[in-house]
Amino acid sequence: MRVLGVFKPLGAMWSFILGGVIRWLGISIVIIMAFFVAASTISRYLFNKPVPAYDTYVGLMMVVIIAFGASYVLRQGKHPKVGIVVDKLPPKVAAYLQVIGDFISLVVVFLLVVAVAKITLISFASKLIEESTGFLMWPMYLLVPVAFSLLAIEFTYQTAQSIKKLSALRGHLKGRG
Repeated sequence: MRVLGVFKPLGAMWSFILGGVIRWLGISIVIIMAFFVAASTISRYLFNKPVPAYDTYVGLMMVVIIAFGASYVLRQGKHPKVGIVVDKLPPKVAAYLQVIGDFISLVVVFLLVVAVAKITLISFASKLIEESTGFLMWPMYLLVPVAFSLLAIEFTYQTAQSIKKLSALRGHLKGRG
């Protein structure tokens, strides 16, 4: 279990880097979303012509913001937890369930990354465009697997922390905090 000791400095580094990346990308995307909504509203009411396909772009940006938010909340440990049953379990059993849950979450997010990356590659290869604007769609689609990849990195770190906690409870990491 010495390998898990490597995660401590990597975890601090990833937390710092990912925190900055997520924060600035998130802020940028929210500003762009606000611009799209404001521009479409102004265009619709003043000129009777809304911005074409703004809802498509805003919808994709919302998915990215949700993935960034999930990554941030996971890193902070502020996600909702249902402790009614788990709090009554012995610590070892709860730790096993935490590892299993973290691993399942990691697998699901990885599958999401793969599925959305395939869609992005297909849209890139086929030069998919939004019909009403003529804009290429793959740059917007690319944000989604990037956001979920950042979430997968967070889940990887979370899973490693859960394994470390379980190992400590099992007595494998005595004397190591």
